[in-house]
Amino acid sequence: MGGMINPYEHVIRKLDSLADQLAGVERRLNERLDAIMTEQQDIDAATQVLNGLVTDLGAQQQNLADILSAIQAYIAAHPDADTSELDAVIAQVTNAQSGLDQAVQNVQSVVPQQPTPPSP
Repeated sequence: MGGMINPYEHVIRKLDSLADQLAGVERRLNERLDAIMTEQQDIDAATQVLNGLVTDLGAQQQNLADILSAIQAYIAAHPDADTSELDAVIAQVTNAQSGLDQAVQNVQSVVPQQPTPPSP
């Protein structure tokens, strides 16, 4: 008997080819998954930075409000004092606070809301 021909050889070759194609698809999927995970990590890091910025802006906003209240209380306690320069500074502080208000709103509008953790 001469060399026996395997009747399934063509099926085996097709299966090998399909396996190679699937391995390529799997490799591309893994590469894309790695890219997505990296993108998500970048988004998470940016969100963390923006959340910190919102907190800092909120603190600065409160500091300005406290300073403004203290200045107003001083003016009320000293009605005869020349407050013209102080009035100009108060106007600047008020403008700065207004700008901070807008900045906080702008940052909050792009920061994704943190999910509420489930109750235990």
